[in-house]
Amino acid sequence: MRPYRLYGRPRTGSFAPEMLLSEMRQPYELVPISAEAARSATYRRLCPTGFVPALTLPGGETLFESAAICIHLTLAHPAARLAPQPGSPAHARFLQWMVYLATGLYGAYRRVYHAEDHCASGAGATAEEVKARGLADVEAALGLLSSALEEGGGPGLLGPLGAADLYLFMLMTWHPKGEAALCGRYQGLAELADAVRARPGLQALIAEHTA
Repeated sequence: MRPYRLYGRPRTGSFAPEMLLSEMRQPYELVPISAEAARSATYRRLCPTGFVPALTLPGGETLFESAAICIHLTLAHPAARLAPQPGSPAHARFLQWMVYLATGLYGAYRRVYHAEDHCASGAGATAEEVKARGLADVEAALGLLSSALEEGGGPGLLGPLGAADLYLFMLMTWHPKGEAALCGRYQGLAELADAVRARPGLQALIAEHTA
């Protein structure tokens, strides 16, 4: 069986799967893919969306979509205990947060950083209006998530630090004002960031993806 092969680059959605693989102590090969290379026919044969990340599994199959990759890794390596037991109410909440992070918060960031792609032709919203709406949605999502962290007692969304929290930390680092600014405003997010940054095996990855 081959090790995992992760296609990605710094400051993209490959950050969360890479953190999971590191925390799970799973061997993997990181294949750097530039934005230009991701649009190539060669890469699209692996990942038809033309985005990173993509993860080739030990058996040779390739997955895309960062949230799907993270969920698969937790199911493939339950001994790492980065997600609750499948079928349990806690696992249902894990799936809830993963889907919300991937669609609500990740989607809002796409409108912030790729506003022109979301402008309708003709009389649609301008890029500036799309970006402003995206920023408002980012802030609303982060406020909701911070409240959930505080109410749950943290440091993670489900108590102990897990895959959903690593995914949320990745998204925090994408904020236009920076992760530190968020931590100054949201207690729950600050405690989560402290817990993630305290993990010895993640510090080099965090430095690479936040430089």
